[in-house]
Amino acid sequence: RDSDWSGSMSENLKGTVEQLLQLVMFCRRTKIPFEVFAFSSAYFSGSYKNTVDVNYGEITISNNLKLLNFFSSKMSAIEEEKMMHYVWMMAKRMNRTYEDFNETGYPALWPRQYSLGGTPLNDALIVLNDFVVEYKKSSGVQKLNTIFLTDGASNQLYGVKDEGGFQGFSRENLLIDPYNNKQYRFSSSEITDTLLKVLKNRVSGMNVVGFFLAGSGRNGTINKNTWYYLLRGSKENYWNAIENAKRTMRKDKVVILDSKGYDQYYILPGGQQLSVDNEGLSDDLVGASKSKLKSAFAKSNKNRIQSRVLLNKFVEMVA
Repeated sequence: RDSDWSGSMSENLKGTVEQLLQLVMFCRRTKIPFEVFAFSSAYFSGSYKNTVDVNYGEITISNNLKLLNFFSSKMSAIEEEKMMHYVWMMAKRMNRTYEDFNETGYPALWPRQYSLGGTPLNDALIVLNDFVVEYKKSSGVQKLNTIFLTDGASNQLYGVKDEGGFQGFSRENLLIDPYNNKQYRFSSSEITDTLLKVLKNRVSGMNVVGFFLAGSGRNGTINKNTWYYLLRGSKENYWNAIENAKRTMRKDKVVILDSKGYDQYYILPGGQQLSVDNEGLSDDLVGASKSKLKSAFAKSNKNRIQSRVLLNKFVEMVA
């Protein structure tokens, strides 16, 4: 699972971490192998170059990209509990929405290495190509699910390395994956969609799922411009599409959209709408079969399940 660690995430970071920790606890209790990375452009690492040195004709990525491995199924229970505390405290401090620390406790300032930066999603997609292949082999899992949590479009890539430095993407581009020789033709507006397809084709049968935190402000409201960005190209009337999406969001706290890159693309609100009902996960689910997992969640309290949007959708994938 890969989570956006960018500045624009600040007001939604607390709610996102709440949802993420539910996934971590669930995977731990049900013995599902996992790795959780935050992708960031701001992690302090001393001196650095602007780009990673690559061969001519290869896509150039920023050397600012850092993948921060926050959680892993390889961690001990004590290590995991400590890391949950540290990440939660940072998220509370970074959260821009109001919170009465007199009642909830005062979080400590985060280390400067973990300051929020840009959204290097495209760079992360390229780096993860080799990782997902190796992880599938080393973990021994039969079905791999790769999940991305972001709040917007990716930073731009520099382009392709050539003799003059690099050449930006144009209206017509051809990408050939040397791993399997698959070819992808795309325009400059389809870079992220194409890189998602490349990643998915690295591992047979892998699900690539996106969660887009579209809302902002205390109530997590999704503004008209964001709906336009998400629903452009919709087959139905634009205004009808927006009203239908708003209606679904109010009812289900999630809207599922078609995506050229993701297998499933979930649009979430923000603010307090991401808060989680923190009733504990039952110990009866430890090592449970997939059918038992699905049955247990189907019988769960509706309000609790709706508050655990990410976990609910993840259970549907694995059960």
